[in-house]
Amino acid sequence: MDPPEKTIRDLIFNNYNGSDPVKADIEIPEIMRLEDFEKSRNPKKNYIWVTLGEGPLRPAAFTVKRVDQVCVVHVYTKASSSSKKDVLAANARKQSMLDEVCHIIIVHGAALTDFLPHLKLFVDRSDIYFDPPVFAVDVHVACTYLR
Repeated sequence: MDPPEKTIRDLIFNNYNGSDPVKADIEIPEIMRLEDFEKSRNPKKNYIWVTLGEGPLRPAAFTVKRVDQVCVVHVYTKASSSSKKDVLAANARKQSMLDEVCHIIIVHGAALTDFLPHLKLFVDRSDIYFDPPVFAVDVHVACTYLR
C-alpha cells in the first residue's frame, strides 16, 4: 500500500481536468522542496502538492480498528503583478484549482480501496502583501482506514 499522501497526489495528477489553469500549467510534484518555491518566480506556474499532516487519530473503541490519517493538499499560485486585473486572475486560478481538487477527492476518492478520503478543513494562506501577491489554500483530507 502506498502512503496516503502519494495516493492522493496520484489521484489528483491522474484526474485533474480543470480548464483555467489547465494541467500543463500546474506543477504537481511528488515531493515539494524549498528549491521548487525559489523557482516559482514565474507567475504562470501554479502548484498543487500533498504532504502528510497530523499523526493518526485512533478512537478508543476496541472492536473496530479505525485510523484517521490527515493529509494536506496545498494549492498555490501567484499574481503576475500587483495590478488589480492580475490579482483577480490569480485568485480565480486558486479557486478553480481548489474546486477541481475537491471535485477529484469527492468523486474519484470513493474508488480507492486502501482508505476513504473525505474533506475535513480548508485553511486560506493567501497573502496579498507580497509583491506580487500569493494565493494559497490548504485542504485537509482525512483518510480513514478500517482494519
